[in-house]
Amino acid sequence: MGRVLNLDEFVPEPSSVTFQGRSYKVADVEVETFLRLLKLSDELQGADDYETILEKVVELVHQAVPEMPEATIRKLNLPQIFRLLEFVVEELQKDPNVRKAMSRAKSR
Repeated sequence: MGRVLNLDEFVPEPSSVTFQGRSYKVADVEVETFLRLLKLSDELQGADDYETILEKVVELVHQAVPEMPEATIRKLNLPQIFRLLEFVVEELQKDPNVRKAMSRAKSR
């Protein structure tokens, strides 16, 4: 029998966040989600007003934590939403391949 590559071995343990006593899973980083996050990150860097920045942050957080309704994300205070964004980025950066891709994207 030939070699077998079990891609299920590369699925990380799910992370979660808790807000108002309810837990929400942080999404696995699928290629499509990662590409959307990179695009949103680029748009965020080009934003020059707080409203646009916060709208992009809400969208980015919702992409990363899709179980958390956007209305719930909008109830977060500023320290909470920015810490959640930081947590999501930290989770992404645990994967060395994602770290490389993010580094390349930043250098564009």
